[in-house]
Amino acid sequence: MRATLRLRSVRATLIVAGLLALALCLSPVIGSPGPESALVFGVLLPPFCGAVGVRIVDAFRGLAVGALVARSMTVALGAWLLTLAIFALNMLRVPVCAPGEGIAFLALGAGFSMLLAATLGVLIGALVPRVRIATTLAVLAPIAFDLVEVWVFYATPAIYAYGHFGGYFPGTLYDPDVTIGPAYLSYRVLTVVWWGAIVSGLAATWDPETRRASVARTRERWHLLAVAVALVTLGLASESEGYRLGHFSTRESIAEALGGRIEGERCVVIYPRETVRSEARRLADDCDFRVRRVEEVLGVRQPVPVTAFFFRSTEEKRLLMGASNTYVAKPWRNEVYLQVGDWPHPVLFHEIVHVVAGNIGTGPFRVAGPAGGVLASPGIIEGVAVAVAWDEREGLTPHQWARAMLDLELMPPLESVEGLH
Repeated sequence: MRATLRLRSVRATLIVAGLLALALCLSPVIGSPGPESALVFGVLLPPFCGAVGVRIVDAFRGLAVGALVARSMTVALGAWLLTLAIFALNMLRVPVCAPGEGIAFLALGAGFSMLLAATLGVLIGALVPRVRIATTLAVLAPIAFDLVEVWVFYATPAIYAYGHFGGYFPGTLYDPDVTIGPAYLSYRVLTVVWWGAIVSGLAATWDPETRRASVARTRERWHLLAVAVALVTLGLASESEGYRLGHFSTRESIAEALGGRIEGERCVVIYPRETVRSEARRLADDCDFRVRRVEEVLGVRQPVPVTAFFFRSTEEKRLLMGASNTYVAKPWRNEVYLQVGDWPHPVLFHEIVHVVAGNIGTGPFRVAGPAGGVLASPGIIEGVAVAVAWDEREGLTPHQWARAMLDLELMPPLESVEGLH
């Protein structure tokens, strides 16, 4: 182990893991074990673990492939345990409500991600002869997979994302219903399948004489190659059917689960199949009316129909697109996601404002904010929706609430509600 610790990449990984954990401890939100901190570690640490795998192959080529994998995974596990130890000490200072669940998030998130990245680094180091190129590939591979998950968030109705390296992004981190469910557990089973494919593939191709992976060696170890092929086949099949396991969702899979569809003049409403047709028509009429009303107030034309998904319950909405008690709009997709409620729906108007206002928004997300809307300004985004979709709370309109705050000298300065907060 001392020889392993002499490697610069190993020391760098441990130092970065420790400093990152210490930095997170300064935050009241992500300074304890939970989905937030697991996501941060899962995104930032696997590239370092991948580099460790490559460097260990380069430094200890005389070892058997199993020993190379074991050393790499030991470093990844040590880095993870270091972050956990720092968080444990911080919990003595700042107690948390559910430490056990938080540690489970860290294990399933960063833990699995770091171990997989370290093993992938060994594979890349065995296949690519030039160390610098191999290290670069091992660092970029987890980042590339994370970018795929970002694309899934952007290109589908889901606000959640599962990644073999990034872990679990639940979408609404503030939602109290963020828990470890069957979908996350089955996804990590799939991660183990890919890990097994990498290890069995290495064992089948590793040549102790040349100390590199070689296809010629598979003749002697055809049974290991067969295991690798079987695991890859299982992994690909599971990835393609991931929407059935809750690993991702699409517009089509959600529409199939709900079962009902009706088109209005300005809206397409996807609703539970057991809903009476006349009630579905009322939903579509309500949606049409709200779109026209927002266009009138903002002076903006909504060029394509708004698609409104109405789920049976908060639980179904959480399973199918990631949000439970939170209502969501994706302006760039011209879609809103709600659960069935009273008529007229109490939140439909508000969410439609987000979609129609998106026609004057900027950037890929069609929202207000600097950097082309990438740094969203929630104060403006939500303020416009509240201003257009008037409602009363405790007997007062937003105008009356604002007046009361002015009279009581409680109104915050305008600049405090701008920007990403």
